[in-house]
Amino acid sequence: MKKAVFHSIIALVMVLGLTLAMATPVAAATVNMVADVDLLWTTQKGTLYYTIVVTNSGEEEASYTVTFFPPGPTGAMGAYGDAVPIDTNRTIAAGESVTYNSNGAGGAEARPQLEVRLPDIPIDDDVVVVYAFVTYDAGEAGEGDKELPTGVIWPNTEVTIGASEETVSSGDSVTLTITEANTGKVDLTNVYVEVRKNGAPFATLDHTHLSWSSDMNGDNVLDVDETWSWAINSGPITSTTTFVALGFGTTALYDLEVSYDKDFLGERHTVTVSTDMPPVGGTAHPISRLALLAPWIVLAGLLAGAAVFVWSRRAQGRA
Repeated sequence: MKKAVFHSIIALVMVLGLTLAMATPVAAATVNMVADVDLLWTTQKGTLYYTIVVTNSGEEEASYTVTFFPPGPTGAMGAYGDAVPIDTNRTIAAGESVTYNSNGAGGAEARPQLEVRLPDIPIDDDVVVVYAFVTYDAGEAGEGDKELPTGVIWPNTEVTIGASEETVSSGDSVTLTITEANTGKVDLTNVYVEVRKNGAPFATLDHTHLSWSSDMNGDNVLDVDETWSWAINSGPITSTTTFVALGFGTTALYDLEVSYDKDFLGERHTVTVSTDMPPVGGTAHPISRLALLAPWIVLAGLLAGAAVFVWSRRAQGRA
């Protein structure tokens, strides 16, 4: 009887122990990831900067791996570039976060692979959206992925500068003709051209300049296939002078800059104007044949005089 009671008590204790163990919550880690791109829209010449933030919102440390897939040439979902490990088997403490971006700003850890220059891919013509992709894997603490789409627009321009003459007399001036053509697929606003003379600012030209003309509707927007032009005086040119034209514009959609500094190489053009070089000695007028023969005439006279002198001395010696 006593043994039966003892065994019953032991069984009850074990059942209570298991029940209590099951009722006690076990601390766990939950890893979450947030990823974004700094631009919703870019030009085909643009650079995309991605940011990834991983947070452990649980009560235990966790190990995680993050992988980044840059856009591929088609820009389509699933057609990404090669996988780029951003971090592997990284331990993150409970309640902590780790941020990655391309330059380490704001306390983030720099991962240069998160900077994507579209000209380096390069994306196919007419692609309007490019997708990047990020995955994270923290085992039992969680896993997931995220698409990162960015819209793409296709502006392009070509600036030219020419001179009415490329060789002038010192002090003369020439007429400079500047054009800016929209050769892209979107209209441009805030269009202007900076002209520099031997590196120094010389003129800023836009639709308010007196010499401005447009070959289309003159609505102060550089429409697709439209060309603007200006004609200005160079001022006196006293030595070889180089003029540089730099074009600038902004896409009518999304306010993206179109300029030489943004990889639009057609937004820069140069022309050089030279001056006539005077002959050595400073003579700048035509020289007659007599002037060219004068040294030889003088030499011939000297030789003749010397011959007469020698002949007369010999004659005196024979007398």
